[in-house]
Amino acid sequence: MRLSILIILLSLLSGFLFAEGNQEYVVTDTLLVDDFEDNNFISALNNKWDFFSVSESNMFTIEQFSPLVKPGAEGSAYALHEILSVSGDIKFHGVSINLHKNETPMDLSDYYGIRFYAKGSGSFDLKLEMIPAKMSNEYNHRRYQITLTDKWTLYEVPFSKFRHPGYGASYKFSKSEIYGIEWGLDKYRHSRKCDLYLDSVEFFKADIVVKTDTKESTIKEEIADKDSAGKKDSSGTLTDNNRQIEKFKDRRLAVVGIESKEIDDSLSKAIVDFIINAFVNEGTMKVVDRNSIEKILSEQEFQTMDFTDTSKVIKIGKLAGAEYIVFGSLSKVAEVFYLNIKLISVETAEITGSSISTAKDASGFFEMCNTGVADLFD
Repeated sequence: MRLSILIILLSLLSGFLFAEGNQEYVVTDTLLVDDFEDNNFISALNNKWDFFSVSESNMFTIEQFSPLVKPGAEGSAYALHEILSVSGDIKFHGVSINLHKNETPMDLSDYYGIRFYAKGSGSFDLKLEMIPAKMSNEYNHRRYQITLTDKWTLYEVPFSKFRHPGYGASYKFSKSEIYGIEWGLDKYRHSRKCDLYLDSVEFFKADIVVKTDTKESTIKEEIADKDSAGKKDSSGTLTDNNRQIEKFKDRRLAVVGIESKEIDDSLSKAIVDFIINAFVNEGTMKVVDRNSIEKILSEQEFQTMDFTDTSKVIKIGKLAGAEYIVFGSLSKVAEVFYLNIKLISVETAEITGSSISTAKDASGFFEMCNTGVADLFD
């Protein structure tokens, strides 16, 4: 979940409490990966950073880094700065660091997540790279999408927030098999360019505060136990630690539309197309063709204002043969656009996912939709 501006400011205080779902956690210890204060590209773990690109022909290219910039975040001397771009035949572009040499994994079982300062523009995937043999055969990496702002921001991401890429066979996530971290741009998931400033990369440990209706207690995170036990979704099925993504695998989805008084019909349709594109790239659910939905909407004389009527929207989903529907609204508050989308079961009318993402103007709508779809499964 995203940190509010207030949390970002207060997080500079030692021992601040962070929220994750119905839990909060207190950072107790950190392991420095790199703060770039040595003004070089050798990490605190004594390994070299890579700047890479992958073409359509799957050729892997290592490129040279730009010089470190100064100042960095929170008064530090240096920070990494790279412009990531996917154009021509380049489909992946990013920066990465292996935790040990020769892609040997590091056992991070005692750690709760990763944190770093970043700023810039555009969005990217933060990836945890797993044991190479398993990753290449079963896509055993985990990713979390981040959209940058123009101010230095502390991003603190628990391991539980990382998700399977949505394609290939699923391999059980283990914190003992992480060998690298990647900040990468994907031609099929993001805008064409990301201007990334990065500083103070760390893994962190945490104590967990569990809140209930009757009491609040602090417990030590039993990370190793969670890795071995996993967790179950509402059906009792063992799922991935970070998201219950298998619950939606191959289910039919209809993106019905959005309601907005802030933009014209052409932009509304563009947002629907962006949302559909995000689901297709997610690769988990089977998306009903947009033309089929438009035909049903026309036959039912469905008006934009009807998107507030859940029963009518569910009817559209049933007519489209969908198991799940997505619809939502776009509003504007203090010059910021807010996209609120909901994922609803056609059978039960239960809201199984909801997200709010933002954009400053229409140029950010594509990234806003990508973020909104990704957050539906968190």
